[in-house]
Amino acid sequence: MGSNAQGFAALDEMIAACRSIPGLAKSAAPEVARAIDAKLREDLVAGRSPATGESWAEKKDGGRAYKAAAKALAYVLVGTTIVFTLRAPEVFGHFGARGRVRREMLPRGYLPFKLGDAIRKGLVPPFRKAVKGRR
Repeated sequence: MGSNAQGFAALDEMIAACRSIPGLAKSAAPEVARAIDAKLREDLVAGRSPATGESWAEKKDGGRAYKAAAKALAYVLVGTTIVFTLRAPEVFGHFGARGRVRREMLPRGYLPFKLGDAIRKGLVPPFRKAVKGRR
């Protein structure tokens, strides 16, 4: 089995390049927010948890709950922070409030891989723009 030294050196070089670019996170935030938003909406349209990928429980009549959940999703950028929100009644379903069955619409507690991947993909265009011609 070979050494990973070359891979780690390349990764260290990439990390150093990222740290040397002032303001990359702030300039990338809109692109990252759009990428995360697209992934979340994909799950909401499909009626599944963005954290686990499991389909939401059906309504008592057997129909699909929260068909318009994607329309209830919104986000706002505050510097490099992206805050996602849900409006009512979807937010009540997300928390299982008022006796509703809980149907997770936003991940809680940890970042699922697919959203981490969306963040990475959202960072690529601004990063490429920032490092263009540096090598």
